[in-house]
Amino acid sequence: MRLLPIINVGDLHEGRVPPSEHLGTRTVPLDADVGRYAVRAGEVLVTCRGTQMKVANITPETDGALISANLIAIRTGAELLPAVLFAFLRSSLGQKALLQRGQSSTASISLSPRALGELPIPLPPLSVQRQIAELVIAAEENYSGAIRAAEQRRAIGHAVAVNLLQGKAVVGREEHS
Repeated sequence: MRLLPIINVGDLHEGRVPPSEHLGTRTVPLDADVGRYAVRAGEVLVTCRGTQMKVANITPETDGALISANLIAIRTGAELLPAVLFAFLRSSLGQKALLQRGQSSTASISLSPRALGELPIPLPPLSVQRQIAELVIAAEENYSGAIRAAEQRRAIGHAVAVNLLQGKAVVGREEHS
């Protein structure tokens, strides 16, 4: 048996999937063919069941992870860059198209790979797609950097609060008891 990281719907947040070491795991027999369920960097994930249509990019940090049955991995061809597909599916136009293709029950939406394959996607020339991809990648990197900086500020704020609660005065960078 081997232990492999698995991506569940709850792992998709703001278009991202955490690195493999932060994912849950699944035990799989050594001889199991997991190729169909293993994702590769550059693929785009879409939820196929649930109350909302989540979309996320697969990065090198998540390469090789398995996907749960509630997700569909989209492997684009040479005519469509993954970053362009990601941007489209996260847009209001793309979300609307996903919802129209999905079958709805009381409070849940179900999307099949076939319905996803029939999704009308704008296909600009590759030169324009490259520009779009550069913009999307830069925006995602900026967003990630801003999130990391916010998390660091939060950690500093919490550390200062704990120090104050423990009776330690914090002045500048020096600590006084």
